[in-house]
Amino acid sequence: MSQITVGVPVFNGAMLLDEALADLARQSYRDFQVLIYDNASTDATPEIASAWAARDSRFIHVRQPENVGGIRNFLDALAAADTRYFMWRAYDDLSAPDFLEVTHRLLEGSPACRLAVGAVLRTNIDGSRQRLTAVPPLSG
Repeated sequence: MSQITVGVPVFNGAMLLDEALADLARQSYRDFQVLIYDNASTDATPEIASAWAARDSRFIHVRQPENVGGIRNFLDALAAADTRYFMWRAYDDLSAPDFLEVTHRLLEGSPACRLAVGAVLRTNIDGSRQRLTAVPPLSG
């Protein structure tokens, strides 16, 4: 069984979904599964998600029979996970190729840890206006 489930809830994300899934496939850490929860998209999202599920057994495409709303689609992805660790990724998220590896190593090395959060670099689709959002201080 995989150690990490990556939930990717999506609605009409065809423009960026393939790149985001390719980014996950390139991760140096390999023991994960991706649950692509398609919220009854009307664009090419189902075809992209199905193609990934057909070529890589770590990718599972679940198509909602009707649009269930964003929150339910997120929660359905979480409820389907059966791994020790879970993370959500948006259909337009990208990360360093060792993101899952480093995060997993940090969590495994800190048994009392219940949450791992990385900084977020927000960039417009054309590459302009980068803004770094640092991890907020947490206590307890």
